[in-house]
Order: sequence, then structure tokens, then C-alpha cells
Amino acid sequence: MTNLWQDIRYAMRQLRKSPGFTLAFGIGATAAIFSIVEGVLLRPLPFSDPARLVVLGDNIEGADFGGGMPYATSTEIAQYTRNTRSFSSVGAYRQTGYELSGTGEPTQIGASRLTASIFPRWASRR
Repeated sequence: MTNLWQDIRYAMRQLRKSPGFTLAFGIGATAAIFSIVEGVLLRPLPFSDPARLVVLGDNIEGADFGGGMPYATSTEIAQYTRNTRSFSSVGAYRQTGYELSGTGEPTQIGASRLTASIFPRWASRR
């Protein structure tokens, strides 16, 4: 713990010696934090009416697909898309995990797989 405090004091002394760098570093850090806050918290969802979003799926008695959320197979999603007229668009997503490896220890990462219709603005560009 004493080494940490020594390192912090040393860093502060170095920052005091170069006020230009300290100012630029502060401006950069502030801009980065604002960009994250604006992108995650302040910007609205890319949907015109997020209150109209719903989740479709089946709860199968005795089957646990994890998380207690309704589950639909890719065949069911195709049927929903083809046969349902109550929705302006139907899309699907699936949360999954992957193992990322290369040099060093492998690690588990969380990911989601989405159909193109989840983001219709980008799907129309294809």
C-alpha cells in the first residue's frame, strides 16, 4: 500500500511539472467520459417508439433454457415473421458465450447474435 501512495505522489509531481500535458490529459479524459455517458445514458434507443418493443417466445414446461426468459427456435422466428401481421417487424436475438483464445490464457466472453431486422435502418442498406 505504501508503494501505491508513493507512485501516486510521484505521478502528481510529474503532472505538476508539465501543466500543458496535464491540461490536455484532463480535456481528453473529460471528452472520453462524456462520450461514454452520452452514448450509453443520454442518447435515445435507435427505435422510434421503444415502448412498443415486445419479447415473443414460448415457455416450455420442464425445459430450462436459462434466465427464465421466453425462448423461440429459429424455425419459430421464421414462422412469426411469415405469419404475424400484428407487428411492423420481427427480429431475433440470442445471448451466448464464446471462448476467446490466442496467446495467453483463454477467456470466456459474452455475446449476442442478432438478425438483421433488429436494426432495420442498417438492414435496408444491404
